[in-house]
Amino acid sequence: MAAKIQFRRDTASNWTSNDPTLANGEFAIESDTRKYKIGDGSTAWTSLAYGGLGAIDTALVDAKGDLILGTADNTVDRVAVGSNGQVLIADSAQTAGVKWASPEKVVHWHEAVKLGTAAALPNSPTYSNGTSGVGATLTSDSNVRLQVDGTNASTGDRILVQDESTAANNGIYDVTAQGASGSAAWVLTRAVDFDGSAGAEIIPGESVYVLSGSTNGGQGFVVTSTSDPHTVGTNDITFTQFTGTQAITPGTGLASSGNTINVGTASAARIVVNADDIDLAATAVTAASYGSASAVPTFTVDTYGRLTAASDTTIAVASTAVTDFTEAAQDVAGAQLATNGSHTGITASYDDSGDGAIDLALVSENVQDIAGAQLATNGSHTGITATYDDSGDGAIDLALVTENVEDIVGAQLATNGSHSGATATYDDAGDGAIDLKITEVYDTDSDSKLYWSSDDVMKVNLAGSDKYSFTSSQFSATGITGAFGSSINILTTDSGASAGPILYLERNSGSQAASDLIGQIQFTGEDDGGSDNTYGMITGLVSDPAAGGEDGTIRMSVSINGTDSTIADVMQSGINLASSMGILVGGTSILTSTSLAATVVLADGVAATTQSASDNSTKVATTAYTDTQATTAAAAITSIDDADGDTKIQLEESSDEDIIRFDTAGSERMTIAADGTVTITGNLTVNGTTTEISSTTITVDDKNIELGAVASPSDTTADGGGITLKGASDKTFNWVDSTDAWTSSEHIDLASGKSVYINGVIQLSQNSLAATVVLADGITATTQSASDNSTKVATTAYVDTATGNIDTTIIQDADSDTKVQVEESSDEDKIRFDVGGTETAVLDSDGFDVTGNVRYSLDLNAQSGTAYTLVIGDRGKLVTTSNASAQSITVPPNSSVAFAVGDSVQVAQVGSAQATIVAGSGVTLRSTPGLKLRAQYSSCTITKIATDEWLVTGDLDD
Repeated sequence: MAAKIQFRRDTASNWTSNDPTLANGEFAIESDTRKYKIGDGSTAWTSLAYGGLGAIDTALVDAKGDLILGTADNTVDRVAVGSNGQVLIADSAQTAGVKWASPEKVVHWHEAVKLGTAAALPNSPTYSNGTSGVGATLTSDSNVRLQVDGTNASTGDRILVQDESTAANNGIYDVTAQGASGSAAWVLTRAVDFDGSAGAEIIPGESVYVLSGSTNGGQGFVVTSTSDPHTVGTNDITFTQFTGTQAITPGTGLASSGNTINVGTASAARIVVNADDIDLAATAVTAASYGSASAVPTFTVDTYGRLTAASDTTIAVASTAVTDFTEAAQDVAGAQLATNGSHTGITASYDDSGDGAIDLALVSENVQDIAGAQLATNGSHTGITATYDDSGDGAIDLALVTENVEDIVGAQLATNGSHSGATATYDDAGDGAIDLKITEVYDTDSDSKLYWSSDDVMKVNLAGSDKYSFTSSQFSATGITGAFGSSINILTTDSGASAGPILYLERNSGSQAASDLIGQIQFTGEDDGGSDNTYGMITGLVSDPAAGGEDGTIRMSVSINGTDSTIADVMQSGINLASSMGILVGGTSILTSTSLAATVVLADGVAATTQSASDNSTKVATTAYTDTQATTAAAAITSIDDADGDTKIQLEESSDEDIIRFDTAGSERMTIAADGTVTITGNLTVNGTTTEISSTTITVDDKNIELGAVASPSDTTADGGGITLKGASDKTFNWVDSTDAWTSSEHIDLASGKSVYINGVIQLSQNSLAATVVLADGITATTQSASDNSTKVATTAYVDTATGNIDTTIIQDADSDTKVQVEESSDEDKIRFDVGGTETAVLDSDGFDVTGNVRYSLDLNAQSGTAYTLVIGDRGKLVTTSNASAQSITVPPNSSVAFAVGDSVQVAQVGSAQATIVAGSGVTLRSTPGLKLRAQYSSCTITKIATDEWLVTGDLDD
């Protein structure tokens, strides 16, 4: 079994105080510093060195294409990814040995599968294509255990499916449910590396290796269908075996069957094929030596050239046929030798008295001289010597001069063109090898290269300019620009309470001054002539750079007649609208620097001057009235109770504690403290599609975030650009082309003490309109007096008939700083909760919006068995599981337990045996990399996202 590498995280202080010894290869990270260490199995944490990359989140950038971080000092920082998306691959045909290629052209070798089908899947499975292949499934039509290539498949196995009658259903799948006879159907889900999604496109050449199986175990398969890429669910996906006999074409005399190659024979009587070798068949000929001085051998050969019979035939020569044989033979031999050319250095003697043979002898010195002359006259042989061995075996010994051989090799390298970036060293004292070292790699026309500028510093030069630089701990890029796709996602998985992710935009000039612009977000699009135009901007501005008293401003601007024009500044004293700008609701102006629209209804308590008109409409009342709201502690309403007093909303249980308390059935369930902290005792159930918590903040130090930066920006492309806050309905702040204005879908609620400014002049504050504001024709008003000496404006003449100290819309304490208020403004349909003079919560149709912290307890459901199925009471709870044996937590189908979409359950493995999340009948679980909790104390969250579809996230393993 392959070894597992464990990843661990904790804060730097906890690592130091606990000082553990990490296992060999174990990876651990400091969650607050982002630094990491890799264990060696023996060194304690405080003595173990950090990894060379330092803080990972600032040292690594995962991007496609060209990458550039800034182009010059003190400019707007940018991270831009280019569109070429190429990778460097080896290519021996190239001069430099490498070339650029598109990633989709690089063959993918996929993680091995356990089994590969040798026939169509059993049990007539139904195919569902998911979302364009993502999450696609094959589900059996009966409850049975899945078998592939003679082997039971298990949940979590990877399977190669290659024999379906509908070839578009072929591919690599994960077994998400193995099935059980009589109780559960098996389900296969397309593997994430073969589902056609980005990075998992299916192209010709995709390869995979099969680990097990009676037929396909140990074999490799490759996609040979030609779609590039394949459209999952539409294009046929064809696999071809490229290992075993499938990759070999049997030649003459050979045949293949499965993964076996057989050698054939036309006749076993001629060639015998044994289990481990090939042999010739035996014949009737006896093994022996045939022929002699007195006999001639006789042989019989068949049409295959085989010897089938052999015998000796005696030679019979009559004595009368031989006369003076000996001398004649000698003379003939001598004459033949003497007359057959010139034979310097050789002698011949006939042995009359001996065996009658002719003896030839070489003259030694002549042979030596001939050899020497032959060597000396056959060209020039520098670096080689020849020695004739007179006293030994008479051989000519040739020897190479070692240094001459080295010099020849060195000269060969030196004279074979120019070798910039390459060095060659001859190893005299070692093995005699020539060592080559390459420090530069060029493209075809040599205007781009990969090289080492100094020790451990690698650079990439493109078209004659250095673009990238790499060291062991730093990456930098220069002069590269590019374009992102349709969205940018910044994700952090940190479970801590600190802010994250954080995007910093910093202008580090060292000389900031008041009114300096320090950052900007631009909304750019094309005009109808195809030219780029910036339609809107959000800009940061230094109001006061004094240390300890720094003030800032956010400026919102739009393009008016092609010119950048300031609309409003958000500053330390409020919102300041530029001159001639106003506030619109639904596209209709309601406030300018000089007038308030006739449709505006002033809230109770707002002072205004009386305007006259002749249209007989309802005007601001001209009579005074008395505000009878209770003003003393004795008369204030401090509690709303039910009939038996055990369920209530209570203001300040003890004197001036500034706490609102909520009780049900005699127990306190929630409190809202003066600092805005909301404490909930018990479970918190939030119904809806979105829950928003402000404890996670994205902080941007730079001053400019640019939106709508398309290739050719225009008013049309910028139309609708802006900021959307997701809620029950979208809360938007968008640029609208038709009105040439920033448009908000919601109210703008200024904090206490803040005001609306136009062109730097205050126009509207919490309790007053500027003296320069003239109410639109049709609005009349008069100053009203009340018992609390405040100034009021009544929208119609009326008599307040509220009795005693009861106000039908407000419950408040004696000093009016802690209260529950229904509809602060007319028909806003909101209930507001103030504690100690600060609004801490708002309840409306979108949900419960809390300013500050929310505290609540989480109920536990401890399970100790080996199997447990979730029930409706588990929603919002933490289910713990502990057993010495493996445990399964089953998510039931909607038909048996009707959880609502959005319900979630947490599961934690507190025991040592592994727990697995299991899908009930018809349930689909979405997770990565698997559905097993990784180790003891690992946990996950299971969230319902559709009728029978759940998302599983957390510390998981496969």
